[in-house]
Amino acid sequence: MYKNTLVVFLSILLFYACNKVEKKPIKKTAIVSDTLSQKDTSTVAHPPAEVYFDPVNTVIKEEFKDSLSAKFSDLSTEDKFIITVPKGNINETTSVFQIFNSVGELIYEKSFKTRYMANGYHLIHIKNDEEMEKYILTEAKEMVDPNSFTDISDKNEIEKDGVLGQSKDDFMNYDAFIECQNDKRPLFSISLAEEDMTYIGYSKKLKKVVDIIGCC
Repeated sequence: MYKNTLVVFLSILLFYACNKVEKKPIKKTAIVSDTLSQKDTSTVAHPPAEVYFDPVNTVIKEEFKDSLSAKFSDLSTEDKFIITVPKGNINETTSVFQIFNSVGELIYEKSFKTRYMANGYHLIHIKNDEEMEKYILTEAKEMVDPNSFTDISDKNEIEKDGVLGQSKDDFMNYDAFIECQNDKRPLFSISLAEEDMTYIGYSKKLKKVVDIIGCC
């Protein structure tokens, strides 16, 4: 009987020993850290979208005109370069760029929608229609700027140029380019929209200004 009692007593002790489990605290800091990490990753993966101004309602309040006189078609006289921007909504009006020689003859004219004077990439810096109007007029003024002329007399420098250094087949009028180069007459560049650049030059053979090469 004593043995039976001892066995029962040991069994009870063993039962309680096996069921006494130590509870470990949950590491809440690890969960919080993982959550923050997920939020940070989400922020990096989805940055806020860049906002470009839409000039649908931009209006030029008064006609704008600017000009420049420079030697171009003939190195002994000066031609007059004129840009005219009409009043009105820039999406509906047509601006005109013209070149007149020393005796008043029109030797080149290019018409385009006024809004094309704006480089679309620059609209991220525009906040309202007033800023847009000022930007358009600044671009128009820069169109008739001495920096728009390119001296092509140095053949080595031309070969390094990304546009003028292209192959003969890429030119619109290679003969006129060579003529200007030999006569040491400069080319004039016109830039519109984002990547629309055209170099123009005077051809004595054709007696007018022609498009030399464009990009892109």
